[in-house]
Amino acid sequence: MKSIKSFVYLDEDKMYSISSQLFEGITDSIFMASKKSYSENGEQHGEMSSGRKMGVILTKEKDTTEKRFLHDYAYNLFEEELVKNNLLYTVEDSDTIETLSSKTFVKVKGKVFFDDYEVLDKTMQDFNRTGYALGFVQYYSSADMDAKKELDKVTKNIKDREKKAKAQNAVKHIDDGFGAFLKEKGLLFNQDLLDQLTYVLTFGYKGQFGVRLPLDNILVSTVLNKEYLKENNNALIFKYSRRTEVDFTIIGTITQIGNDKVNLNGNSNMSNMKEAAQNLIDHIASIEDTFTGRLQSECVIDPIAIYREIIIPTNDNPQEET
Repeated sequence: MKSIKSFVYLDEDKMYSISSQLFEGITDSIFMASKKSYSENGEQHGEMSSGRKMGVILTKEKDTTEKRFLHDYAYNLFEEELVKNNLLYTVEDSDTIETLSSKTFVKVKGKVFFDDYEVLDKTMQDFNRTGYALGFVQYYSSADMDAKKELDKVTKNIKDREKKAKAQNAVKHIDDGFGAFLKEKGLLFNQDLLDQLTYVLTFGYKGQFGVRLPLDNILVSTVLNKEYLKENNNALIFKYSRRTEVDFTIIGTITQIGNDKVNLNGNSNMSNMKEAAQNLIDHIASIEDTFTGRLQSECVIDPIAIYREIIIPTNDNPQEET
């Protein structure tokens, strides 16, 4: 059995930066090996095999295609080098925060949650409008709509005040029933409350896009740079769902673990502007911790790569073609 990687995220800059510092000459080796493999793929002779066809296609594509091909191949060499030097720790379900506290490069695998805070902001902004549309489709039948339309039409043509008031009350009764339905189904909230909640979410999360991977004892979380996503985040979620049914592998470095916080400036007496500014920054940090502060069992990872590992079955004893 062999496996190939289907990348959804790869921070090439970080990968090459780390490799150039940790492994002497490995960056040049990665580029040379990648380019050699790429060139040989396009220089095969004889019958036009599938490998050669792919090589010919790639050589005719734009530079960005070539770079992606090289980056993906380079990553395999990078991860192999980490493993060879015993620098990459594979996180197990049984691990605890204490287990990971001394690790640097980690590899964790499992089903993930995609946290799209930009979509959350948008959802809050448009919640009542969306709820109204969903409720409308569920509440009104064609007969109800026809009856309401007829009542509206009749009301406009009634001259008698008393009859007109009765007709208007009938229309209002239908509308009130719809409003009660929306509230009962949780499709309508106070708009001022939603506006303030949207502001708080925008302030706290700033439209970030992240990944969570829960284990038995640890919650692994990341924040992604959308520039390094292999495809649009909306397409990614549409394909895999916000709670994936397939496993993803995350490779990265630990940046925060547990929730022990150090108060750097808690005793400032604000005697000058610099101390006042530092004190204000501390207060901002405290507010931000309300939103993004790590949990007791949380491990925050700065991601280098996220990919699906696809197992390819191999046939060691292929049958002869007849």
